[in-house]
Amino acid sequence: MKLNPIISIAGCNYCNCAIGIIKISLGNSELIFKKIIKTIFKKKYIFPRLATFSKIYINNKEIDNGIVLYFPSPNSYTGETVIEIQTHGNKYIQNAIIKFCIAKFRKYKLRIAHKGEFTKRAFLNKKLNIYDLKKMYNIINYNTNNLTSDRYIKQILKKLFRTILYLENISNFSNATNKKIKTVLFNFLNFLKKKKKQFIFLNINKANIAIVGNVNSGKSTLFNLILNKNRSITSEKKGTTTDFISHSVVINGKTVILHDTAGLRKTNNPTEQLGIKKTIEIIKKSNIIIYIVNKKQNLKLKNISKKPIIYIKNKIDKTKKKKIFNNKKLLYISCLKKIGISKLKAEIFNNLNKCQIDIINTKKFLKIIKLLKLKTRLCLNSNILLDSYIYFLKKKQKQLCDIFNFKKKSIINKLFKSFCIGK
Repeated sequence: MKLNPIISIAGCNYCNCAIGIIKISLGNSELIFKKIIKTIFKKKYIFPRLATFSKIYINNKEIDNGIVLYFPSPNSYTGETVIEIQTHGNKYIQNAIIKFCIAKFRKYKLRIAHKGEFTKRAFLNKKLNIYDLKKMYNIINYNTNNLTSDRYIKQILKKLFRTILYLENISNFSNATNKKIKTVLFNFLNFLKKKKKQFIFLNINKANIAIVGNVNSGKSTLFNLILNKNRSITSEKKGTTTDFISHSVVINGKTVILHDTAGLRKTNNPTEQLGIKKTIEIIKKSNIIIYIVNKKQNLKLKNISKKPIIYIKNKIDKTKKKKIFNNKKLLYISCLKKIGISKLKAEIFNNLNKCQIDIINTKKFLKIIKLLKLKTRLCLNSNILLDSYIYFLKKKQKQLCDIFNFKKKSIINKLFKSFCIGK
């Protein structure tokens, strides 16, 4: 396969920063390496995998100085010869270098890289496999705030605190205008409308069920079987699942959220450690735990003593049955032969009644949001006094903290942590 050379800024290319990195992957055109070194750095040779300080030239004029790194093929990220230029992070300098390179080496078909093209070339040159790509995607897109509706509740409490603080400050000054007050109230009203829609969309009345266990115990296969579709990647290779995957499914007429999680084991791999951390977070937030056990199982799950746990033994087509595991009854299944799946679904259905899904709290929350919107509209129309409205907000803030067991102090501390140093 013929691959043309590509060039790109690695990272942010629309703002100034301390360090800017430009990467060039030469594809099949390795002959231009010497010409790039000679034209941009005025050097005859650069030692591979050694950081070399150099001045940077455009049209024989020095525009910056920095560090250049040279990785000969196949010992590079893309598997091709790669040049990495580290300059000061001025976007004008970086863009000037790129434009000069494209114009100077046009006959070699040097062009700007597409999004993710360096990684794509690493995949094409067999430097990365599909599992490496999945792990990389999980690391880049990792966000612990995507787990539960707690995030939205905390955001509302923070916004409520900010609004109270702002309105109290405004009311203390005689020169405060109605326009300022109405702007604050209008923004708060729009915020409530948006957050109510997000909260309803989360479907927090649905039970969360986590499938957990050791690596390569059949969690992803079981996840796909319950969903009746190939939603999660399965493989005999250990550590295939490095991030949780969630999907809604109807079990005996009840809709639940099912989570496939990363395998729990001791590891020094940072990607797996990240996945295990998220698995523990999922376990804490789930209402039911499906625990796949095996003979090497020595794991201790914390903070789940009050939660229903379904202990299952997978791959019974390969192993001998055992009556108990840690004095808990085992449910025997085989994901490969599809044995015992209907019994597992029945067990899940029976345990759904034990879940502490707080529908009453949800109704209380939605009622408070409705009252906040109503009172905010009344205050906008000057039908209630500002002091009365602030008192009402404080009262509802306390109610929300009580309903969802949030401490006001922790909300305020997190709010102040978001400020910059010295503010």
